[in-house]
Amino acid sequence: MPANRLLCCILLGTLSGCSLSLFKSAAPPANNPPQPGAAAVKAPQDSAAGLAAARAAVSAGDYPAAQRQLDALPYANLIPAQRSQYNLLAAAVYLHNADAEQALAKLESVRPSSLSKPEQIEYFQTLAFAHALAGNRMNNIYARARLIPLLPKQERRADMTGILDALLDMPLTVLNKPYQNAEDINGWLALAAIIQQNRDEPEALADELKIWRLNYPGHVADKDFIEAYLKPKPAEKLPPPPPPPIATPFVSPAISTPADVQTGPRVAVLLPETGGYAAAAKAIKTGMLAAQKQAQLNGQAAGLTFYDTETADIATLYAQAVAAGAQYVVGPLTKEHIQQLAESSDLSAPVLALNHVENLSKPNLYQFGLSPLDDAAALAAKAARDGRRYAWILSPDNAQGRRLGRYLRDAWLEQAGMVLEEEYYEPKRHDLLTIISRWMSSPLPPGGGEPALLLAAAPEAARELMPRLRQLAGPPPAIYALPGVYSGRPNPLQDAELGGVTLCDIPWLFSNAYAGPLTLQALQPLWQPLADSQIRLLALGLDAYALPAALPHMAEQHFPGATGWLGLDEDGRVNRKLACAQFHAGLPTLSGAAE
Repeated sequence: MPANRLLCCILLGTLSGCSLSLFKSAAPPANNPPQPGAAAVKAPQDSAAGLAAARAAVSAGDYPAAQRQLDALPYANLIPAQRSQYNLLAAAVYLHNADAEQALAKLESVRPSSLSKPEQIEYFQTLAFAHALAGNRMNNIYARARLIPLLPKQERRADMTGILDALLDMPLTVLNKPYQNAEDINGWLALAAIIQQNRDEPEALADELKIWRLNYPGHVADKDFIEAYLKPKPAEKLPPPPPPPIATPFVSPAISTPADVQTGPRVAVLLPETGGYAAAAKAIKTGMLAAQKQAQLNGQAAGLTFYDTETADIATLYAQAVAAGAQYVVGPLTKEHIQQLAESSDLSAPVLALNHVENLSKPNLYQFGLSPLDDAAALAAKAARDGRRYAWILSPDNAQGRRLGRYLRDAWLEQAGMVLEEEYYEPKRHDLLTIISRWMSSPLPPGGGEPALLLAAAPEAARELMPRLRQLAGPPPAIYALPGVYSGRPNPLQDAELGGVTLCDIPWLFSNAYAGPLTLQALQPLWQPLADSQIRLLALGLDAYALPAALPHMAEQHFPGATGWLGLDEDGRVNRKLACAQFHAGLPTLSGAAE
């Protein structure tokens, strides 16, 4: 991989749009046993040719070809230097597939001393990128510091600036923690702590820097660099928030980021890294990082700093983030944390909470999430627009199902519709057919037309219901189902039984409904490993990244998001208009938007 491409990734933050594309599907490299039928490569010179071919494929962005070249190499027969080269290339393939853990495992087997100087540069760049992708901020800094003496002089200052920028986004508790046998890292930490504490007091800053130079006399951050870094620059002023983005053609992330990328606002993200909501938070974080990567290609990326909400009181974390320079805050995720933050803090920086708390309103607090209220409203609007006047409502007999049933009833009445029957079924028994058969045998009001069945059901229950429903005498009812009926994974064979079911869901799930570049297909390597319940949360992360800058404009116009056409009500709640689709041949086919 060309060094200047990956350097863009490292210098511009945790993720950037460079040659390590996350958005093309490629299987990871095999774990080195020769594949059946693979060419036997025995001589070191043959292995060298295979490694050279793999490197050429990686440099060209042809990761499937690189994988084939690596699979054909007999790892056990490689000499130590070739094994290091192999693992370095394998790590690049894993990173292309957004698998930071496997990439780091491969990099652990690399001996940098056995590599040429260009390969050493590539090694530390890849290591830094992998740690950034995995969220290991200090390990990322450590790798970047090791990179500095290897770089040409004209490139060192950019890397040094990136290190100091990243450290200044960290809390003092991190900066004041020394590392053993890492004098260069401790020098960076001490320098960032001095600047963070004294940036508004020039005289005190100058005195502290004199002491710092005595403590770290040979540090790479010399006097000229520090003076240039501290010199005010017009580019450091925060630009006005940009208008909502206009859909543009997809730009391949394999293209190098331009050198004149402007840094956007600093955003603190409050999400749990452990506990019951950790998996959901990870999916949201994945979406935000993917959106940041794409934004860097377009020249205006916000800086993201993540805070673990399981480590401290939520109000303390918010204050810490604002003190560190956050201009917007995304999160927290749980309703309890949102309530606590609203009650305990004056929100000087706008907060985009990732959930909804009913009857909660506060200046600078915006609430955004995948609310079932929006789902029910969209479904009821679609049924009414299709000419339905009467409805049956059927949902599971549990706490969540009763809540969904209530939302459907209220939404249908809002559409001036009449509820004929409302009932709850036992989820484990899937006894929907018994209830529907009884309803269908009852007389309907005259002149009302065919009623709608507003349904809350899991995919398994709906797949079991539909073929049995078609066996009943008379035409089956028109079924309008909440998003839970669809896993989010296109599977025509599995969902063939859902033919005729209408649903309203986030536009990102449907072809041609979402105009942004980070489509469901483009991000397939990111959502494939997720649980079904987390796929939509990745789209929530895409919008959570974009919305802080778009909020000032959303009172006048909707934002075309991955989770819906997004608007803002007077209480600061982000509402969503969804895309509606009907299953045909096992796939949901777009049929319009819910108005």
